[in-house]
Amino acid sequence: AASIAALRRTKADLMRMNEAVALMENNSDNAKVSSAADVEFHRSIVAACKNNYLSAFHDFLHGQLVQARFVAWENSAKLSGGPHGALREHQEIFNAISSAAL
Repeated sequence: AASIAALRRTKADLMRMNEAVALMENNSDNAKVSSAADVEFHRSIVAACKNNYLSAFHDFLHGQLVQARFVAWENSAKLSGGPHGALREHQEIFNAISSAAL
C-alpha cells in the first residue's frame, strides 16, 4: 500500500499522514491516543492509494487494528527505549511516501 500511496498521494494525503505521525510522537506516553493515531496513519496510507476496496477492507478490520495497536503501544512503553523505534519506523514510511517522485 505504501508504494501505491507514494505514486498517488496528494498534499492533503501527506498532511493527514503527517498529522497522525505528529499525534503519535506528541502522545507517545498515552497508548490510547498513540494507538488510535497509529491506525489513522495506516488508514491515511490506504486512502492515498485511491482504492475503495482497500479502504473498505481496512475499515472492516478497524476494530481489530485498534486493539492490536493499543497492545503494541502498551508493550513498547515497557521497553527501555519506549516507543521510539516504532515512531522512527512510521516517520521513515512517511518520508518515503512523501519524497517519492510523482
